[in-house]
This record gives sequence, C-alpha cells and structure tokens, in this order.
Amino acid sequence: MSLAPGEPPARVGGRAWPLASARCADEALRTFARPAGASVSAERTNDPRTGHGHDGHVYFAIIGPLVCVETIAAGSGIRELRRLRKLYGPGRWRKRKGYARIRLADGETALAELHWYEATGIGKREFKIKRIL
Repeated sequence: MSLAPGEPPARVGGRAWPLASARCADEALRTFARPAGASVSAERTNDPRTGHGHDGHVYFAIIGPLVCVETIAAGSGIRELRRLRKLYGPGRWRKRKGYARIRLADGETALAELHWYEATGIGKREFKIKRIL
C-alpha cells in the first residue's frame, strides 16, 4: 500500500507503517489486549532450550484467531508456486497475511504478523512469523 503524497506513515508499536497496515495492526492489538484462552491449534516439536527445531526453523503455536487476514499474492504472482504444487498438489494457491497471538518455544506469548500459503481443499501451509508486535 502506498501513502498519498505528503501523508506521514502511522506509528504503531514504535514503528512507522502505511496507514492501512497500521490500522489493522492497531485493531489486532486491541483485539488481543488480553491473552486468548484458546487451546494450542498448531504446535510442533522443538528444542525448548533454543526454540529451534533440528532443521533450524523457529517453532511456535497459534493460540488465538487470525484477524485482519488479507491476500498478498495469488496464482502466478506467487514466486514459489511450482514448489507448492509439487509438494502439496495443484490448487488455487494464495499467499496470505494476518495477525494472531502466538506462543513461542520458551513459553512467551506475543502478537505477531504471520504469512502463510493457502489453497482450497488443501488448507493453510507454511506459517512464518514476519513481525512481532
């Protein structure tokens, strides 16, 4: 999203963001003002000392609902489309982003911006933490 000429970016959590992202992040911060009481929905085995798995990835659990979900890219606009189709099968692939409360490997909870891939009939795959708010 680009800003209108002369329009300053909004500040959320000490960072300057374009206004649409800032409004969504602000809404997510209000939504998750209190820790969610939901159970863990997607947790992976990891090394509790480092928070990393044996493959070098950081593992986390999504403990709240995804909010402000939007599509970043779809179809041929996804750089890794060929790999996704080979690994998970054909489908209408979309790269998406949203905000959710997560639990890190050390037990700390935080609000984070997440990115993932999603296809109809296949589901959500490959969640990544892009930003901790």
